[in-house]
Parts: sequence; C-alpha cells; structure tokens
Amino acid sequence: MNKIIGGGLISKHMVNLNTDSDCLVIGAGVSNSNETRESEFQREAELIESVIKAHRSLRVVYFSTCSVGQSNKTPYVNHKLAMEDMVSSFANEWCIYRLPQVVGVVNNTTLISYFVRSILRRVPMTIQKGAYRYLIDINDVVRICEYLLNSNKGLNTIQSIAPLYAAPVIDIVERISGLLEIHADYELVTSGESYGIDSREIMECLCNDDKIFAESYWCGVLDKYVPLLRNISC
Repeated sequence: MNKIIGGGLISKHMVNLNTDSDCLVIGAGVSNSNETRESEFQREAELIESVIKAHRSLRVVYFSTCSVGQSNKTPYVNHKLAMEDMVSSFANEWCIYRLPQVVGVVNNTTLISYFVRSILRRVPMTIQKGAYRYLIDINDVVRICEYLLNSNKGLNTIQSIAPLYAAPVIDIVERISGLLEIHADYELVTSGESYGIDSREIMECLCNDDKIFAESYWCGVLDKYVPLLRNISC
C-alpha cells in the first residue's frame, strides 16, 4: 500500500495511484514559487529526511519543479534542487518527477486559481509579455506517474512530466477571460521569462501521440477546469 504525505492537490489525487510496488509519495512541502522564508525550506527538508528514514522499504516518489530550468535561480528553485539531492541521497529507490504548472480544482494562490479569482473579482493584474507557462492536468500527472512507476522507467533518475508546448501567459489569461465571459483587467509589462523543458525522455516512455504533447493541450486543460474553479472562487 502506498504511503501519501501531504494534503494538497497532488497528494489528494495520488491516493488514486495504483502501483505494483509500494511507494512513499511525498506531495507535501513548499508549493509557493515565491517563497523566500528559510524556515519553510527547512521544514520541508526535515519532513523529507524523517519520512524517508521511517519508510526505508518503500520506493520514494518526490515532486520537484520544471522551473529549475529557468535562468533566474530563485530561493525556491535552489531549494527544490537541494531537495532533489536529498531524496536521491537518502532513498534506496527513488523517482523524482519535475512538474510544470499543475491544474486542478483547488482554491489557492497558484497561477490558474489566481487568474480565475482575479478576473471574477475584477481585480487588476500585471501580466508579463514575455512569460510562458506549461500547464498539465493533475489527472494526467497521476496517469503518467502510474505508468512510469509500474514500467520501472526512470528508476533512480529525475524525469520531467510536462507537455511539449508552453503557452504565453497573456494567451492563458485571455482564454480564461473568454471562458468566464468577463473582461480581464490587466497591464502588460515588457518582462517575463520562458524556459525550455527537455521532453525527449518522457516522449520515449509514452506514445508520441499522447494528448499532453498536442499543441492545443493547454487549451483543453483550461476548458476543463476554469468552469469548475469558477464555482469555488465566487
């Protein structure tokens, strides 16, 4: 039986993970990419060390971030890199999955929830013209993790589970605006960063025609979840 650590979006959906080998799934930890408090980083480090030591017989599954590929190494990015090193050092068997922006039904400060809530409440936003984001459905995260774990693909390695195409943040906002049928109040600024994700490894593991590799995949993710997020954000 899998041991799930955490109570957020990823952890709640990982209870549906059906694996041949029992796993320790660490879904808890720092989720705010703007976090800078050392106390929060230390809290996750202590959690990871304690749960791995308490479950030595289990294969460890840890979720990191694809944003480690960005040129701006924020405190959050450096922390996630350090946690990757910790997991790979402490665990006997491990799989580290780097994720992009995971979308699901959750009312928090993550990107898509923030945009939906801001548009619904007519709150002005500042949008970076050069910013891009990769979006993935939480259900696809579970589906792909289950396949990788049961096929033993990528054991004791770091893999990125991410779509092939990133979407401009301005396009994401405009699509959410259209789905909500509410004008988005925003100011465009000439800034923002995009980063690439090496998808060759995950494409070799999955079929090349897997839906997450479609150019319009991000549109379908928003079409599915924005109406649901509207119901909990009003």
